[in-house]
Parts: sequence; structure tokens; C-alpha cells
Amino acid sequence: MRSARPACGLVVVVGVLVAGGCSGEGAQPDATGTSAADAVASASELVAELAPVVAGLVERPVVEPQIVSDPSAPQLNGGAAAVAVTEGIDRAAGTATSYRIIVDAPALVAADEATRRALLAHELVHAHLQPVTDPATPLWLIEGVADAIGYQAAGTDIDALRDGLGDLPATGSLPSEAELNASDPQARQKAYSRSWLAVDYLISKLGLPGTTALFRTVAASPDPTEAFTDQILVSLGMSDAEFAAAVDTYIAGPR
Repeated sequence: MRSARPACGLVVVVGVLVAGGCSGEGAQPDATGTSAADAVASASELVAELAPVVAGLVERPVVEPQIVSDPSAPQLNGGAAAVAVTEGIDRAAGTATSYRIIVDAPALVAADEATRRALLAHELVHAHLQPVTDPATPLWLIEGVADAIGYQAAGTDIDALRDGLGDLPATGSLPSEAELNASDPQARQKAYSRSWLAVDYLISKLGLPGTTALFRTVAASPDPTEAFTDQILVSLGMSDAEFAAAVDTYIAGPR
């Protein structure tokens, strides 16, 4: 997991930086707030670079969310280092009036360049897709798509990332919302990794454009869960249970 592993042993998991033996030295802003300001400036530059790439991959108009440093923001509860906040959504038009990415600046300071790129690309996928995504869309699909597209946009070394995942036991089901919101960071990391690999499996069968089209169809449906069932039956000839079993096999396969 070299390309998604910052200094001090932090691991980026869709906006969550899981500590792995880091003392945190140098992560806190100094008395003048210089580190936080530098982190915001650096993040803004990365967003400007990555936003057009993400927009092209998801086939949406380019948006460049404002970077806001607020480590105490309730949206960052649970250890998140960044979160996309899209407000004033008009789903019929597929637009929003406000796009922000709230960041924990000290966490960004502690992370390396590859991690910051993956983290911000992930949140940019959310920012671009939230206006056209029904809130009832399965969370594993939302997060898995954000990871898969975010990694591609960020230029993440996918082989190294897969090599560093460790054991992901077969579950016979797709990650639940409870698993993705688990209080245990390691359990949450595994749920997010499984979500990403489930979408990676879709990409292996449908290609990225086909997977993005499937997501857009599901996310725009009045019943996204039922729409996903219909889509994989049409696209892959699989039931929900067969798809979950195929994902387990894919995860257990060679990396």
C-alpha cells in the first residue's frame, strides 16, 4: 500500500487517516497557523489540478470546491481527514449552489503527497456526483466508485495498493452502511477496501465508462437498491447473491 501510505504509517481510507504508529510530530499547525494555511493552499492547488480529470472520468461539468480547514467540524467526526459538503442541490438539474471540501489541516500536513492526491480526488468524485446521486443509493457503491475513480484520477499505484490490503475474508454480502461507519478504524478500512474492490470487479467486467453509466442509472433511480439489482441482472446476468459471491471470489483472487 505504498502509494496510499503517508509518512508516519498513516493509511488513507476514503477520507479517514488511520494511525499506524505515528507520533504526530510536525502534524499540528504552529502558533501562527502556518501549517494549516500551507495545507489549505496545497490542497487548493491539488483540487485545481485534479478537478478536470475527475470531471472527465464521471462525465460531469468541472467543479472546484472551496477548501475549508475546520478540524472541529462535525462532518469530520470519526477520524475523517476530509469530507465533501455539497449544498443547495437541485437533483432535477444536477446542480448545487455550494461545493466545499472540509479538511483536518493537521492530518493533511502529516500525510504524504500520494495520500493527499488520493484523498482529495476521492472527495472530488463525491462533489461531482452528489448532485445526481439519490441519498438512498447503497453506500458501498457510492464509496467504491469514489475510490475507484479517485485512484485513477490521482495516479495511485493500484498494484501496490492491492498488495498492501491484507486479508479480506469472504462475507457473502456487500459492505453494509453499519460496517462502513464502524467506530473501529481497521474494521472501517476493510469495509471500504471491499467496497472499492466490488466496484473494481464491475470495472473489470464493464469497463470504467460502463461502470460509471451503471452508477449514474442506479443513483438517479427512485429506488437505487432495486435499480442496482436490475442493472447487474441486465449487465452481468447475476442476482444480488451471485454478484456478492463473485466479488468474494475476485477479492480472494491473485493481487
